[in-house]
Amino acid sequence: MRDVVSSELPAIGRGPSRDVFEVLMPSHDDMIETLEHEMRRGGVDAFKFRNPRLTLAQAERLCERLQDSELHGIYPFDLPGTQKVWEGVDHRGVSYRQIATRQYLERHYGSSETDADFRSIEGFRRVLREFTYSHFTSEPINRFGTRLAGMAQYFAPAPHLGQTCVLEVVHGDPELSEVRAFGVSVADFTYSGEYSDKSGAPLPSTLSALKSLVCSIAGIYEEETGTTLDIRRPEDFAKILPRLTRTAFSTVPVSNWGTTIDGILDSVLYRSDAPSAYLDLISRDEDFVAIRKIGIREWDFQSPNETWSIRNASGVLEPTELAREFTGTLIKQLGEKLGVDPTSPMGFREVLARLKTDTYQKTKVGFWGTTGMSCLRQAYGGSVSAAVLDLISTAPQYFQIRLIGILPEDFPRAPNNYWKDPAGNPSANARRIMLRWLAMIARDQGLDLETEEGVVKAQKYISPKRARKAELNFWGTTPFGVLQSAYDGESKSVIDDLRSNGSKIG
Repeated sequence: MRDVVSSELPAIGRGPSRDVFEVLMPSHDDMIETLEHEMRRGGVDAFKFRNPRLTLAQAERLCERLQDSELHGIYPFDLPGTQKVWEGVDHRGVSYRQIATRQYLERHYGSSETDADFRSIEGFRRVLREFTYSHFTSEPINRFGTRLAGMAQYFAPAPHLGQTCVLEVVHGDPELSEVRAFGVSVADFTYSGEYSDKSGAPLPSTLSALKSLVCSIAGIYEEETGTTLDIRRPEDFAKILPRLTRTAFSTVPVSNWGTTIDGILDSVLYRSDAPSAYLDLISRDEDFVAIRKIGIREWDFQSPNETWSIRNASGVLEPTELAREFTGTLIKQLGEKLGVDPTSPMGFREVLARLKTDTYQKTKVGFWGTTGMSCLRQAYGGSVSAAVLDLISTAPQYFQIRLIGILPEDFPRAPNNYWKDPAGNPSANARRIMLRWLAMIARDQGLDLETEEGVVKAQKYISPKRARKAELNFWGTTPFGVLQSAYDGESKSVIDDLRSNGSKIG
């Protein structure tokens, strides 16, 4: 598979520059000589006592003159207040930022009796494991007591400043060639800090880490199947989509260091919402432009908690807007298949006959083949009518359906316990439907249900066969289901139940 992970080092600040045309006036030479004389006797403390404000060129001149003294190895950044020192480079063209960072690594991650040197793979593992921004900016980097708080302030705000400085050393220092060849990025640091900018958008390093995760998942798939993937192609991306889970953030290494990026997922940026992280990458990376054109949604990934339902202020679970949107997409797709507009009454009637549990379980929504059983179970307790009625009650495009009116009994299968009460007796819903049917029979046959004779004659028309064909409303709802479920198909049971519960018949 093509390596699509960028290894470019993020830039910091304005980069190194140097005014090579600066000319020191004689008075400046006198000042440098005075500082040199005092520092040879009193060290860096003498400089701090004087507290001059040197230009970078002046500081470099002073440091050169002190190399034959006990202050050998001193650099302009060891002289507090040196102007633009963090933009400067030494005579080799190496930035002072890099030199200072190298000194920090030497002092705190050099070889010891218990730890390997940071130049080795094992030694650098310790850098990745222990490095923190606060330690980097507050601890002395050398024998002169220099600290890097000033550098941090100079480049602020610069996300991942410390990690980026370390990476500059890795990429520019010949002695770290082994580490460089092994590969290292900001994501490999245990304490990588920020993941988003002030606007809330993910940093480039965050997106790079997310892409590394997707590529690692694809690599595992290739090894297991013996195939080659191009994850830019929707057909290949679909093969790894089921593996783009929350668990992958904590179990799939994104580098040779065994780094996982669960810290990114658990950060304020994503709050453990894996689909949001993957979608962030897809929406911003040009390698996924074909995926964007097809369209991909949160429900196409393994659904985390609160995808389909969320607790309201009273602690009661309610369907999310995403759950309603999924049902709307499913109905729209069914309408397209039937060649009807499901937002019109006649079109919805065609679709309604197909709105069953099997539809959510087996119908593949969109290119990625997502089905809706998790949505149905988590948001609506498995009730198709509850899911569809929730959509109809809130979506403006279904206003004609709302005007006609639709109830749970109008669906191919009514919800559980809809026709019977907890005691197992016919429910009020069952009696309402039976009364409507009896009224229809009386109208068609010219019967008076307030008389015993009328009720007896109407009872003869109550049968499962007739119930299948008796359409009670615009949606074609029949009383067959209630007759079988609540009354075991018995006409006498219907009449007895209606009479015993106060219905005004016979």
